This record gives sequence, C-alpha cells and structure tokens, in this order.
Amino acid sequence: LSSSVSGVWSSSPWLTWYPYQDRPQGSFSTACYGQRRRGEDLRGALLRVRRFDGLQQTIEFNDHGDAQRRLYITRVSGGRYVVEAG
Repeated sequence: LSSSVSGVWSSSPWLTWYPYQDRPQGSFSTACYGQRRRGEDLRGALLRVRRFDGLQQTIEFNDHGDAQRRLYITRVSGGRYVVEAG
C-alpha cells in the first residue's frame, strides 16, 4: 500500500490492513468476502479457500492460518522497489 493511504491495522482474528473506507480493501479479507458461505465468518472462508493468487505468487494458508509462500525483502530506492532478498 502507498504511504499516502490512511488506514488502521486490525489484529483480530488476522493481522489485516483496513484503509479508512467503507469496507476492507487490499487484503485477503477482500478476496474472501465474495467467497463466504451463509453464516461463515471471514476466518472460516480463508481456511476453506486456502489458495490465493497474489501479485507475485500463489499464497496458500495451512491449518493454523500461516501463509506458505516465498518471502521477499524489498526497499524503495529512487521511487522503485528493489529486491534485497528473496
């Protein structure tokens, strides 16, 4: 997310970024909203769906809700993202 976007981090039940808008955007919770079943909470939908196509790679969640994916460490230099490790 851009540093110009205002928002708040929520830690319950998942650490999620919520921009100051009407509904969450820019997170896995957004992807799960449309896939929830009647009476199913967001966490249940996330654990049921498990696989999401991310910007750089597919992200899969295990039974404990941990993301199984490759980690990239980046920095911004001259207005561009530079991969430090990954």
